[in-house]
Amino acid sequence: MKKARSLTMCAALGLLWCVVGAWAQSTTQSPAVKDSPLADKRLMSDADFKTFLLQVEAVLPTLETQLKNIDLEKAPGLSYSQGKSIADQRDIGLMEIGNIRVHLAKLQAKRTVSGELGLYVTLESLSNDCDGIVWAEVVGGLTLTSLEKYAPKMMGPLIGRIGNDVLARVALLEKGSCPDPLEGLHK
Repeated sequence: MKKARSLTMCAALGLLWCVVGAWAQSTTQSPAVKDSPLADKRLMSDADFKTFLLQVEAVLPTLETQLKNIDLEKAPGLSYSQGKSIADQRDIGLMEIGNIRVHLAKLQAKRTVSGELGLYVTLESLSNDCDGIVWAEVVGGLTLTSLEKYAPKMMGPLIGRIGNDVLARVALLEKGSCPDPLEGLHK
């Protein structure tokens, strides 16, 4: 129960961080700049977005290897409930990696706000799974992975970047001024 509450709090704080960052950035722009969707610094250009997708794709093998190499047999003093929690988070994390790959393939074919939002939520979920495993390792005095070294450095900047972009796109959609990501292809 405490772990679920902790993970929920982490997710809420992450989303709050993105919203506060987006609000802070929007309040520092002049009205003329604020009204131009292309001038919003939170938005990734198509080229930046393609690079971002490659960056996400590049971190997945390391995280996947870390998750797949969790060997609960190496922790004989581990209680059943702790082991089950770690195994469940590992399995969900591996499933999320598969989901991220699906989102990446769809976004490489066609960039959509809903696709970006899906990728953001799935990256956040994977990050929470990794955090939960690290938390269980710390509480149990275990070293089953090196996720504490990899996950924050890899996931934090990616989640922040896609979070800022997708929140800006949603705000623009609400205003009716979201740029069409395929605008250049229509001609």
